[in-house]
Amino acid sequence: MSHRIDLLPPTCPAHFARPRARPLARPLARPLSPTTCPDHFARPLSRRFPPTRHTPPIPLRSPWKPTANEPKLSDRRSTWSSAAAALERASSVIVVGGGPVGVELAAEIAAARPHLDITLVSRSKRLCSAMPPQVHERCEAWLECRGVRLVLGADVRELSESGCTLADGTQLDADVLYQCMGFRPATGALRTHFRERLDQSGALVVNEFLQLKPHVYAMGDAIVHRASNELKLAHTAELNAALVVENVRRQHRGDPLLTYPDGIVGSDRSPRVFCVSLGPHHGVVAFNGLVVGGVIAPITKWLIEWTKVAACAERPVGVLFWRFGDWFSCLLSRTVLRPVGEH
Repeated sequence: MSHRIDLLPPTCPAHFARPRARPLARPLARPLSPTTCPDHFARPLSRRFPPTRHTPPIPLRSPWKPTANEPKLSDRRSTWSSAAAALERASSVIVVGGGPVGVELAAEIAAARPHLDITLVSRSKRLCSAMPPQVHERCEAWLECRGVRLVLGADVRELSESGCTLADGTQLDADVLYQCMGFRPATGALRTHFRERLDQSGALVVNEFLQLKPHVYAMGDAIVHRASNELKLAHTAELNAALVVENVRRQHRGDPLLTYPDGIVGSDRSPRVFCVSLGPHHGVVAFNGLVVGGVIAPITKWLIEWTKVAACAERPVGVLFWRFGDWFSCLLSRTVLRPVGEH
């Protein structure tokens, strides 16, 4: 019996993981100091890929996501070079979006080019509002300490290459504007066959087995699994993939399918692990309700990235590290460090 496996919506290239049918949970990233402002401004902007979603039109080639007119890597290099040159010439920058991507971008620019006038605009009154309040507090302190202007609780009515207009009519102008807002899933091509599985935002609503239909699975940023209502994070996409791969195998053998997320993490809630980078030497790392800032965060992120690449290359050091790390993180999440809201 043969299987056809299609990856439906395009997916983010930031994390490549080899899924396994076992408990796994991916960790964190980089930290920050809530009170001190050390002068580390040496590193250039780091790569950060927002989730693959549909972006509202803006008359500017995006440094984050290729357009239909950029089918080759050489085209993307041209866009990146143009974006870097524009930032080099700029004296002012606006970042629209107060989630992890917007916060990290504003922080990277503030660290690498501290002389720029930087404004961060967010619809939410809290930065990284889906994360614990301590994350907002630490990010806000770090950014304000470096002179970043925060405009919180402000709806954006209109975007342009030179600024944005807020819902109250306030006009904010800058030499460069970066759009880092939440996006709608790019699932338009699926409406013909899966219209009944799309919610109002265009996300694919999956069942407890991460299925759209008996032999069709979906995973990652484009799905909604209402029972868990998870954040769209890299490690949850890995968990999705691990369960889908195992269920494809089970379906082929005629075995009962695993439910999500219990079938992969041993609990009805998967671990919430994430990190918000704040320049090259600071950030905030969190595991469920535990939030830690400081120099440990960038060290942790480097270790995670290095071992993850090693695991994807099937090098023993990476494979063994993640076998233990996945098991241990799931154990912690089921016992002493349960997700926020659980007892």
